Amino acid sequence: PGAITAPSHALIIVVFFVALVSGIIQKRRSQQPLSFLLALTLFVGIVSVSWLVLITKNHRTWDYYALKTMWFYCASTIWVAFLLICELCFWGLEAVRQASFKKVVRVAGGLGLCLVAIMILALSTSAPEPVSLAMKGWAQPIAPVVKATIDQGRSSSPFVFWNFENSSDDKLGNFWAYSVWDTTPLGIEKSSDRLKGGFGYWAYFDDGSINNFCPVLHAFPRIRVVTSDPTALATLKVGCGVRSLSVVVLRINAEQQSA
Repeated sequence: PGAITAPSHALIIVVFFVALVSGIIQKRRSQQPLSFLLALTLFVGIVSVSWLVLITKNHRTWDYYALKTMWFYCASTIWVAFLLICELCFWGLEAVRQASFKKVVRVAGGLGLCLVAIMILALSTSAPEPVSLAMKGWAQPIAPVVKATIDQGRSSSPFVFWNFENSSDDKLGNFWAYSVWDTTPLGIEKSSDRLKGGFGYWAYFDDGSINNFCPVLHAFPRIRVVTSDPTALATLKVGCGVRSLSVVVLRINAEQQSA
């Protein structure tokens, strides 16, 4: 769960035609099936997204699932656009193959076309600077949240993040915690009758405030609170009116558990 920003709705159609054209003009016959298979995959994606839009109440709403599916197909196949670029480089530079500077021309031509493609993709996706973002990597969730979720998830007992890093990272950690201890192997939620909407619903709207956090402690008296705040135990006991509480305080090089 969570909000996402999907690329332009037309992008998947553009990439589909790029894959189709790449297969048609492919000089190496052995590579044609791959291009056509990609085009078929994208066509299935277009049909799937269209179906998800049509099954909404007014038959034209781009809800979370349609946007997520759109994002998945585009993120998985956006590299197809570069197939056509590479093929055009080989076709367009055929005339200078015998020239002494042919390698320089090919590199320069390929680089120029790639830059053009990057500019086009930047205008049609949610990432205004795809190169710099790719170099920096994904900054959220941060590594300590990922590691803490894995470590705490080794036990099937309930745990929750509070004041561990920031509200956004804590929320992502709680999403994963929800899938670890509050769902069955079939994905059925366990706590829907203990907390309004269930733990997953709570995590979706969690804002990091103590007022929003207290209902979790009352619904799950034995839940383990994972935090980096050494004062969390006293703060939650007073603020939420609980007598006993399991708190795990994680630091960079140390771990302290109190109850």
